[in-house]
Amino acid sequence: MIITNQIKALLALQGKTYTDLAKFQSVTLQNVSNKARKNSWSKKDLFDIAKFTNTNLAYVDKDGKPIFVLEADD
Repeated sequence: MIITNQIKALLALQGKTYTDLAKFQSVTLQNVSNKARKNSWSKKDLFDIAKFTNTNLAYVDKDGKPIFVLEADD
């Protein structure tokens, strides 16, 4: 559930909800809720969430320096 907890925290920090995410992805709230409950986020979901929250997916070293930023087509 670590990924789901991080997604929930990221959305909360930005004042967004699963309902907002569902609308952004053009899916039902039930679909997003199921992914959260099962912790079954796909690669596409993670990139959608990054786009929705205006963030990037990246490998970051212990000092907080991005080592490698992932792109949706990677």
